[in-house]
Formats: sequence, C-alpha cells, structure tokens
Amino acid sequence: MMIIHGMLDEEVDQSHGVALHHAVKKDCKRDPWWVPDRGHNDICEGSRHMNEYMQRLKVFLSSLDE
Repeated sequence: MMIIHGMLDEEVDQSHGVALHHAVKKDCKRDPWWVPDRGHNDICEGSRHMNEYMQRLKVFLSSLDE
C-alpha cells in the first residue's frame, strides 16, 4: 500500500494519511508520497504533476514484484 496525501489538504488533515501509513503492515507498506504543494483533489493537476504521479505509480507497481 502506498499512501498519497496533499500537504495543503483542507478537507482531510494530513495526520490521517500519516496514521494510515503507520497502520499498514510492514510487508505491505511502501514509501508514502506527501505532496508538498497540493491539496485534496489536485494531486495530478497539470502536466508536471501528472508526470510525477505516473512515475511514482510505476515505481510503486514495480515494487509489488519484490
């Protein structure tokens, strides 16, 4: 599991994402992505952010083979 949470999220506090990340069993846990300049629904808004999202998603998916 990989948690993605915008640090500017005003809908759901980042502490919820942190708590979820800590609750995941170690063998299922992947590095979280705390997105510094994004809020609740705009993580992949814009081409730069979409590219970063896709790259991180590829890394996550490839880690599932381990």
